[in-house]
Amino acid sequence: MFALAEERNVLDAIKADMEYLYEVYRESEPFRLLLENPVLKPTQKTRIFKEAFAQLHPLTLSTIELVFKNRREEILPFLAMDFIEKYYQARHIARVTVKTPVKLSVENLERIRKVLVDQLRQEIIISTEEDASLLGGFILRISDKEVDASVRRRLKDLQQQLIKTQIK
Repeated sequence: MFALAEERNVLDAIKADMEYLYEVYRESEPFRLLLENPVLKPTQKTRIFKEAFAQLHPLTLSTIELVFKNRREEILPFLAMDFIEKYYQARHIARVTVKTPVKLSVENLERIRKVLVDQLRQEIIISTEEDASLLGGFILRISDKEVDASVRRRLKDLQQQLIKTQIK
């Protein structure tokens, strides 16, 4: 699908479709139930899907029709995530998540962005999450790599060191 989208110069449209489908999958239980329904025939699922998602690009619709025809509905969210990941890799864009105990200021977020752009030498898209259980510091996730510089992690490490010291 990615190769076809690239060849037809519709990568951006298909990526938007995949992001939309993944979001619908995550947020809509009726959509998930439709995909998982073993009673519906592939042709019925395709018809329902095409009616509900007529705004999607024809390449997206034909790919999903093929997924239904082969009774592989369970791979649809993975297909979407994989396409999105390939899109960002092809565009040399790193998606980064910064998790902190409190909301980051715009200035701090911009500092992080600048450091990451300098280090990674590629465009950065940053998303943030708040997690009060971190106590302080941050967790930085870049693709499948994670840097845990949180106070919570440091306290766990210290606890493990103390346990090892007491055993000896």
